[in-house]
Amino acid sequence: MRHCHPPSGICWAGDTRDQITHNQITHDRIKRIVSMTAPLKLLFSFLMITALIFGFVHIYFPLQHYSFERLHIFLFNLCTGGSILLYYTQGQKQVSGTVRLFFAGSLVYAFSAFLQLYPVTLVVSFFLCLLVEKVRAEAFPWFPKDFFLKEVPVSQKFHHASLLCLSIGIGMASVVILNNEYFQWVFMEKLVLNTFFLGFSFPLSLITLSLVFSMLKDIEKLFLTSGIGFLIVTAVTGIAYIFFQMSEYYDPEKTKWLLHLHVFASLYGWNLCGLAVICRFDDFPIQLHSVTVIFIHWLTAIVLAPLGVFYGWFAILAIIAYAFITLVLFFSSNHTEKIPR
Repeated sequence: MRHCHPPSGICWAGDTRDQITHNQITHDRIKRIVSMTAPLKLLFSFLMITALIFGFVHIYFPLQHYSFERLHIFLFNLCTGGSILLYYTQGQKQVSGTVRLFFAGSLVYAFSAFLQLYPVTLVVSFFLCLLVEKVRAEAFPWFPKDFFLKEVPVSQKFHHASLLCLSIGIGMASVVILNNEYFQWVFMEKLVLNTFFLGFSFPLSLITLSLVFSMLKDIEKLFLTSGIGFLIVTAVTGIAYIFFQMSEYYDPEKTKWLLHLHVFASLYGWNLCGLAVICRFDDFPIQLHSVTVIFIHWLTAIVLAPLGVFYGWFAILAIIAYAFITLVLFFSSNHTEKIPR
């Protein structure tokens, strides 16, 4: 007798509940998703562009008691990325009530954290965790034993890990808020909210890895290879920054450029690749495979955006170029003969 868990495609045989998986689980789930509606793609692209704008606003128009950097992080990672992750996991054409509630709650979370209305942030955090766990429990076993089973495809493990990382990240952020703002249980120099909130990018990195492992053999490789290139840049710059921090001659101002290069390569390079593939997979082949688009993507994430931290004109150019990239990724033609080379 076999017992199946339909959303995840996992089946167990008999009382021993031996886990049986299909090699194309993640790929098949993506193929079931019909391309997003134009209004939904427009909403997500608008939020991503707005997120980058806030990434520069906090530098050139700082407020004494508020950090626009939080909106930069939340609008991209939590509001857009988190909502797309849940939408992708459910594999439905229509946006479910659960995803709608998460999206609305993530916006409340973002702006309450920005305005330092932490009681609101903490209450919303609880419900966001419940929504993520609801989706995760519908798609995967509640206890992540599939992490330790060799029969489970690597892509599925990364997918499950991304959901688990999202709910854990929201929960841990709540603990840090309680510690830093109310109880002061522990004091750590690096336990800063703005730094800790960067952890919301981890779920997007994990789901992007899931996509790479599940689709690299099935679709055009150039765009996914470009994404892996961004991942390598992210890793190298991150490790280099850690080494600088450990040095006795460490100066935050002198290594500021490296930190921003790391952040932009991660968010607007690597993570954007994953979100683009999720949102447009059913439309392949599209202009994601264009050499021109990929070149502008790299120019924006690796050159223009990091320079925009120091020079205002580069920030404007980065926003314009990123808006172009985002709109191309979400709305480009799906006819290969029209791809610019």
